[in-house]
Amino acid sequence: MKKILFLSIIMLLIAYGSSMADWQDNKVTVGNDNVTLSNNVRGDYITPSDNTTYSAATYNKLGTYVYGAASDMSNIKYEDCTNTPCGDSQADPLSNGNKNDFSGNDWKDVGE
Repeated sequence: MKKILFLSIIMLLIAYGSSMADWQDNKVTVGNDNVTLSNNVRGDYITPSDNTTYSAATYNKLGTYVYGAASDMSNIKYEDCTNTPCGDSQADPLSNGNKNDFSGNDWKDVGE
């Protein structure tokens, strides 16, 4: 639930430019601001250079799912972690900064 809340907050934030493209432990950087996450939670945020869209993702290292959403989506997605629990080696899904980051067949809508 904390992951969903975090993603909801990120979607409400004004998009800033960000060069971050890797998971961060216990925080995520949005522009010049750091959003604090719970212990064992990793987060990422990315926006293309034109700052028109953005995407964010989180997971708990002790959990089993990665959660993500983008500014041009109306729902939150999730997928199974590569390992169970997720640990530190989970691949980062963010590369486009838009809904295409979550277009693979493994991503499902929360609530499915």
